[in-house]
Amino acid sequence: GPSRPGHTPVMSEPVAACISSYRKIHPESVPVHAKATGNYVGGYVAKMEAKAKGFDDIILLDTMGFVAEGATSNVFFVKNQKIKTPTLRSVLPGINRMALIDILIDTELAVKETDIRRDELFEFDEAFYISSVVKVLPIKSIDGVFLGNVCPGPVTQALVKTVGDVYSGRTEKFNYWLTYL
Repeated sequence: GPSRPGHTPVMSEPVAACISSYRKIHPESVPVHAKATGNYVGGYVAKMEAKAKGFDDIILLDTMGFVAEGATSNVFFVKNQKIKTPTLRSVLPGINRMALIDILIDTELAVKETDIRRDELFEFDEAFYISSVVKVLPIKSIDGVFLGNVCPGPVTQALVKTVGDVYSGRTEKFNYWLTYL
């Protein structure tokens, strides 16, 4: 139905992602943490490339070949109930990324900020993007390789519920992440 204020969907339909042939700009070239318009250009160009190849979204690698982020989102990966996300070295420190890490620390799920190699991507059970536009966007496949048996997977589904509770104000201890209008 129509969306109402305060009822933004927390999760979108799963997407097929591909690893972009473009690289995330090196942090010493332009400050990657700045929300400067120029920093989004690479992501948009890469996303156009993905769409042309029949994919929904992209995973950008940094200049060292480690996973960086999506076109305009941070990315998380799940294996054996453990969650990994790229370090802040070459990614935009999104507010929803920080909130999610904060929420995860409070749950039984372990989250680790670490370098993730390209070849590791296909070993994960689940993956998802998080951004201010789409709170949680499950990734069903990377370069045509499906992750796990079901998408969204159980960890992603649990996170969607937790994140939904936080963003709707039902989890009081995380209300400092909310801005009341």
